[in-house]
Amino acid sequence: MASRPIRRAFPPLNILSEGQVEQLDAAAFRILETIGIQVTSPEAVELFRRAGARVDGEAGRLRLPRELVRHALSTAPGAYTLHARNPLNDVHIGGDDCALMPAGGPPYVRDLDGVRRPGTFADFEALTRLSAMSPEIHVLARKVVEAQDVPVAIRHLECWRAALLLGDKPITAGFVGGRPEAQDALEMLAAVFGGESALDGHPVAQCSLNVNSPLLFDRAMVEGLLEFARLGQPVIVTPFVMAGVMGPATLAGALAQHNAEVLAGVTLTQLVRPGTPVLYGTATSNVDLRSGSPATGSPESAVCVAVAAQLARHYGLPCRGGGALTDSPVPDAQSNYERMMLLLTSVLAGVNFMLHGAGSLESYLTVDFEQFVIDLELIAMLRELVRPLEITPETLALDTIAAVGPGGFFLDAPHTLRHYRQAHFLPAISVRQPYDQWLAAGGQDAARRANLRCRELLASYVEPPMEPAARDRLHNVVERRKAALLG
Repeated sequence: MASRPIRRAFPPLNILSEGQVEQLDAAAFRILETIGIQVTSPEAVELFRRAGARVDGEAGRLRLPRELVRHALSTAPGAYTLHARNPLNDVHIGGDDCALMPAGGPPYVRDLDGVRRPGTFADFEALTRLSAMSPEIHVLARKVVEAQDVPVAIRHLECWRAALLLGDKPITAGFVGGRPEAQDALEMLAAVFGGESALDGHPVAQCSLNVNSPLLFDRAMVEGLLEFARLGQPVIVTPFVMAGVMGPATLAGALAQHNAEVLAGVTLTQLVRPGTPVLYGTATSNVDLRSGSPATGSPESAVCVAVAAQLARHYGLPCRGGGALTDSPVPDAQSNYERMMLLLTSVLAGVNFMLHGAGSLESYLTVDFEQFVIDLELIAMLRELVRPLEITPETLALDTIAAVGPGGFFLDAPHTLRHYRQAHFLPAISVRQPYDQWLAAGGQDAARRANLRCRELLASYVEPPMEPAARDRLHNVVERRKAALLG
């Protein structure tokens, strides 16, 4: 089934005044011009230097003039299309659209038997199958869970290959392995899409760069950015400012630092290749200052998402937000009220792309199969919530109201029979039964119903076709690189 992105039918939520936006803008430029950023990639430092940045000392502290940053913002596109192997799954990033990716990077999985354990390659494949077959998931995750039973040296090869074979949607990944890992991914994508020239300026996958807040750009992550931007593949610049630890405790201070970090990353993408798609990202939140633990499911996290989306619009960029986030270790009430707050805020505030959109638990550490399926329902509900309300002579149904009349009954009216399948949202997990009927059907709670639904989905999965020549090229790339890396 083709992807069905969320499309908001009304203006986005703005929680800041124009004056407050200008204050965060001014603060970010003051940070960039007077405090600066640290970049550990010599190649990136040289790009900044040639463009007019001041480089202080061997450590490479960079001060960025605002003219340089403003020019970069003028060349970054406000929207783009992420092309899938199956054109029906192409994804528009920007405007009023919101696309989602499942969890990204958790080391642990909570399986269908309720056991929390290190993730495996079999888990990765199962979660990728769920992502590939679910209309509510629009972009696959190279790290939907860490496949810890695969050697680290070749893990990226096996997971990229599996994602490309098991799904025909675009893929997003971060590159902790630096340039070699990014080059391997691009070579595999070229094998599938028809050569490097087919990727050049034709977005098919996204590179996620996490800033090592505060104000530090790690060499490995930057090298991934350089490789993807070289071919015009989209880059997501995402600070991880945990207010109180990796940034000021106050949200205003944390967001000022966050804004500076994003603007520096955006500038680098445009120095590599002007016009490269780039997303204004956020993973900024706070910690619980009583314990130092992350608070990704907090109201502060939701505020940061909304501010990031508003700042992205201010700069004319698409926005990446956090998605279905929670600090709960299990798919309980806390998990679902926290994640619905974040999902709803993200959609209403105008986020265009959500990482961790399904399955994430425990502040990014765990992905859960039951929660994944519950999240598919939450996403479908949000899609219905924000879609346009159709008001036409047919939907107003004045003739039907007149025919039924006062004290009448609409259930058997011809108008109802014409519309009953499409008029309302029909859940796959939620129940709408009287208590006695629910009890007679087994008395299952939402988690148990999601468990059964997940098993049904996995049993019905069908792998999408791939041209034999492309499949052979992909296998050749992976096996050649595995032999080289394993010696």
